[in-house]
Amino acid sequence: MADPDPWAGFTAFAFSYIRLRNELCDVNQRLGDVLGPSRAELRDRIRNLVERAQRAGAMRTDATWEDVAFLMVAASSTGPHTLGLRAGARQWERNLQIVLDGLRRPGPAPLSGEPPALAP
Repeated sequence: MADPDPWAGFTAFAFSYIRLRNELCDVNQRLGDVLGPSRAELRDRIRNLVERAQRAGAMRTDATWEDVAFLMVAASSTGPHTLGLRAGARQWERNLQIVLDGLRRPGPAPLSGEPPALAP
């Protein structure tokens, strides 16, 4: 929320959130869902960031903050292989960039990382 550019603030949050989520997911399961109390605060942050970007005209308005929460998690859910393809380096970043481009107004940003390749 501190970034004066609503889209830049939202995308910085999205990349930080997915990176942290990927690192903590296994830890949280092993510790018995200790992150549960933080979920309400996280929902509020996502809602605030999405609504701010929408008000600024930087994000499509037909996607709800709840849609965005599911899309961010979907972008982070990559295994090392799918359909005989090997994930590219930083695959989750490419996935998230594609999701963000689908939300962004007026247009997309360049993709980061490498595309997936056929598994050896």
